[in-house]
Amino acid sequence: EILPPKGSCSSTRIPEPLQEPSMVVSPADSAMLALLQQRLGDACNEIGKIFLNELRTLLADSPVDDITNGDNSPLAAGPLLSSAQFWFSEGLRNFEECKDLRNVALIQCNLCQCCKLQANNMFGPGDTSQESTNIHAEHCLQDAANHLQMAHATLGERDVDTVTWDMVSEELAATYLVLGVRRRQSLL
Repeated sequence: EILPPKGSCSSTRIPEPLQEPSMVVSPADSAMLALLQQRLGDACNEIGKIFLNELRTLLADSPVDDITNGDNSPLAAGPLLSSAQFWFSEGLRNFEECKDLRNVALIQCNLCQCCKLQANNMFGPGDTSQESTNIHAEHCLQDAANHLQMAHATLGERDVDTVTWDMVSEELAATYLVLGVRRRQSLL
């Protein structure tokens, strides 16, 4: 038998492909994974709340000229809002994966708050006409209402979590009130 020369590629043993690990997860591992996803969702939610609070502070404490480029386009406000939305979306994904319905509904409320802030003129399109501003605001407020409707759908019925259901309902009513007032004003 002729052996290949020492150091030759043909003498190198080709490893077998790695086998996929078994996808069977023990109940203990499943519970631990759900807990980790819930903790990750909590962390994402807290980061989103920090960005949202910083945005609110910026909007409340600074004159419009300090937070815009002078043409109504946001400087720091836009990235703060986008960051809050990103982290809330990440939290939502994690809570959905571990089926934490209460926190899914609460994150939807936080995303609603982002949409309501986005309805502000400074986050609107570059076109500052009244019609364009109204369309932008209505679109954002409708998105806010959609988040709250998804929160209700997640909870299913009021008896599942009455406190969260009522909070979502109050926020939804307030959102529809603001949306209705804006639509009425645009008709006048």
